[in-house]
Amino acid sequence: MNNNIVRGLPVAEPYYIPHDDSNATMIFHPFEDKIQRTGFIRKVYTLLSLQLLFTVVSLLVINLNNNAKKFILSEAGIAINIVCMVGLLITTLILCCNYKILKKYPTNYIYLLLFTIFISYSICTITAYYSSDIVLLTILITGIITIVLTIYACQTRIDYTDCGGYLLSILIGLILIGLINLFVQNKFLESIYAGLGAILFSCYIVYDTQLIVGGFHKKYQFGIDDIILATLSIYLDIINLFLYILECLNNNE
Repeated sequence: MNNNIVRGLPVAEPYYIPHDDSNATMIFHPFEDKIQRTGFIRKVYTLLSLQLLFTVVSLLVINLNNNAKKFILSEAGIAINIVCMVGLLITTLILCCNYKILKKYPTNYIYLLLFTIFISYSICTITAYYSSDIVLLTILITGIITIVLTIYACQTRIDYTDCGGYLLSILIGLILIGLINLFVQNKFLESIYAGLGAILFSCYIVYDTQLIVGGFHKKYQFGIDDIILATLSIYLDIINLFLYILECLNNNE
């Protein structure tokens, strides 16, 4: 059951940081001011926390309440999910065609709210087919991995921000494996697919975290106006990691 949500966000022209000590090169960089950079990080992770809180609470309500689970699997619940999937497709297309919409207030926050609702309901529908124990364990594992990788990305001296091309190539290969498995329906291939997906999006969490945190020791970073795009990027990394871990645990049952 391939339930991954493909990462379809544009790169948003991340700023390039030349690796030299020239003050003339650095002085005009928008992240020169440490207060600005700290404020950017705080806003991104505040919005991310609200997104994850909404999604996790939704998952808990659906998976711990039998009536809620029955509704989401009913005809009405499935119909709502179809509406959410269409809404998710439309919002993704809008983002891919014109990501600058995420820089305009209040359109950017409305977009973020709708996107989060669509994703959360779709995830709730997916998890309704799994046992509650597996879902709860997956939430716990995803949370621990995310925290550990975030701390690592912030503390390590290794710069991963120039690895975007490699990660994208692996993502394309992963999508191809998923498409092949739709036809062959091989359990072993599905396990490999889920495992590789979990590893890939763990790498994406490190990559996007460093793009968000930035600093002069990073080669690339999100622009100061890319708050919503940065939030969506790390949010989708965590959601995809959750889905792949869920699939791994389900295959090992």
